[in-house]
Amino acid sequence: MAELHEREDRREDDRELVRAALEAADVAGILCEANGDVAAVTPAAQALLADAALARTESDFLARVAAKATEPKTVAELREQAQAGGARVPVLDDGALRLERRELPAGLRLWVIDHESDGEEVKKRQEILGIASHDMRSPLANVRSYAGMILGGKGPPLDPRIKRAAQVIAKNADRGLRLVDDLIDLQRADEKQLSLERSNVPLEEVLRLAFEEVRPAATDKGVRLVWSAQDGLPILSVDEDKLRRAVRALLEAAVRRTPTDGEVRLVAEARQSEIYIAVEDEGERPTVQEAALAFDRDHQTLAARKLTAGVSMALAQEVARAHGGRVGCVPRGNVGALFYMVIPR
Repeated sequence: MAELHEREDRREDDRELVRAALEAADVAGILCEANGDVAAVTPAAQALLADAALARTESDFLARVAAKATEPKTVAELREQAQAGGARVPVLDDGALRLERRELPAGLRLWVIDHESDGEEVKKRQEILGIASHDMRSPLANVRSYAGMILGGKGPPLDPRIKRAAQVIAKNADRGLRLVDDLIDLQRADEKQLSLERSNVPLEEVLRLAFEEVRPAATDKGVRLVWSAQDGLPILSVDEDKLRRAVRALLEAAVRRTPTDGEVRLVAEARQSEIYIAVEDEGERPTVQEAALAFDRDHQTLAARKLTAGVSMALAQEVARAHGGRVGCVPRGNVGALFYMVIPR
């Protein structure tokens, strides 16, 4: 009996080691128990498969993957092909998903998912994106420039109505330019081409800029922004612009969720080998499923009915990954959510 308990303890230790390894690795994988229950889903799998990554059993997961295929695939076919060397699942206008099944210790099975893009389609999308970004950026930049000239011009004071109109024009032009930048970088991330321009910058300075950029939207909604970052944050080698935009996305998501007279708190602390950045809100407490979809582009866009919501959160996840880190969302106590980002020092 003692030997049986010892074997069970070793098996559970093996499971925990596998789960920990998967969480640390940037792999899109679904970990299943011997009985077919889903034991763990990596953040990369959540980003790649969205609803399919929410399956609770192996069969349900395979059925959801099969439903995405443009060519008929049964669960049995996927299981057999994946075990034999890899199943290829064509998906509409987006190349294919590749599925492999790997046997692990302690009776565990890992389903590894990868994305194969059609080369010609990728090239075409990149060319179209370049044209679209130029066509969108040029008029927006001109609008922003002329609005700035009106606001900063010399001469008699502006009529208050004209001044307010110019401020609104400038604000919306800035918002449009930010969306263009996010769309371009997210497309680059989708094609594994998101690059970082690292420099040594004070982390507090990056966080302060993001904090102040969100303040006007928070003020307009009647939400209080609270700074709770640790003193003495270090200097980091990061892409200052992309990290600032990622933190801003977390703050904007929290402000969207928080009701009037609520509070959004920015927390940051330097740990032994990593930097922890978190945003706490006072919105409705999310379900586990809603938290799992916090960085899903399509889900967030449809939930907020705003393209910026989905694009900015998805990009925040990609920026964290490019820095060797991760993001996540968890429910807070009885109310609110906590959005976090962890990057190495």
